[in-house]
Amino acid sequence: MIIEELLTLPPWVEFEGVIFEFQLINNGGGEIRLVYAINGVEDSSPHKAHYDAYGSWLNKLADPVNMPPQGFLILFEGIDSDPWLLWAIRECWYWLQARGLLSDDPKKRYG
Repeated sequence: MIIEELLTLPPWVEFEGVIFEFQLINNGGGEIRLVYAINGVEDSSPHKAHYDAYGSWLNKLADPVNMPPQGFLILFEGIDSDPWLLWAIRECWYWLQARGLLSDDPKKRYG
């Protein structure tokens, strides 16, 4: 069940020239982090200068007014059980879908 749910998430997501890679990270102590972390920034991206200077981007999807600098697109932390992992996967999918970041175009999904 978990594998099937994980396969609904794209391995990469692109937003305004910033490429985010899907990662599951074991934080130790039985906790997992589900994240779309910055993998790279295209030269034409409006976020390129900020990324080059700070290694992050100004995430207007998180807070369009304050735009916090972040090294990720979306992050779920403290996942410590299978039910919480399934919840995080589904929430992530819905979040990406609501922002138009899921694509049927293989070039957009797989680079």
